[in-house]
Amino acid sequence: EDLYDPAGAFSEQVPAAVKKVYLAYGDNTSYDDRVDTDANGKYQFKSLQKGEYRLYAFSDCSTCSSGSVEVEVEVTISDKKGITLASDITVVNILDYNDGTGSIQGKLFEVEYDPGSPADTLDSYFKPDDNVYIVYNNDLTYFDKVKTDGSGVFQFTRLIKGSYRIYSFSDCSILMSCPDGTEEKDVSTTITSNGQTVNIGTVTLAKR
Repeated sequence: EDLYDPAGAFSEQVPAAVKKVYLAYGDNTSYDDRVDTDANGKYQFKSLQKGEYRLYAFSDCSTCSSGSVEVEVEVTISDKKGITLASDITVVNILDYNDGTGSIQGKLFEVEYDPGSPADTLDSYFKPDDNVYIVYNNDLTYFDKVKTDGSGVFQFTRLIKGSYRIYSFSDCSILMSCPDGTEEKDVSTTITSNGQTVNIGTVTLAKR
């Protein structure tokens, strides 16, 4: 299975685990049997007679109206008591952002400044119930957002491998440079392996 990220860039090739493989005998246009691959992408059809067979699996296709296409190999069984090895079937899987097993977590911390004396602080606390956004790679917009819990903690889960930017909105430090009075406070990080949890620490916001 060739994995591609949501932007269409090749990511890696992995065993196609728990994928359906179909078998059609002779000139049959519909399948006669189907099995699932194991964790290593292997499959087996048993008790077959001699003859011509077509094996196929479905592959993602960004240019197909159905979104998928058959990828097939042909096999001839000449000895019904033997084992016939088929050529590998390579399919494409175009990943969505939440097709992975990685996660990113952190905390939001807010410092409240005195409006009359901007250098002085009135209070500081881990900010609850605030939005945090996540952007994949070089995408222009976020694909997901979560709210912090009562302790200011947030977490994004089921992430694929790749680069991410996490941000929340803070009052602008120099109001003249922010038309709407707010600016993004962000942290960039990368998930490099399946199942990895990345802790980006604390993102500090300002309230003025």
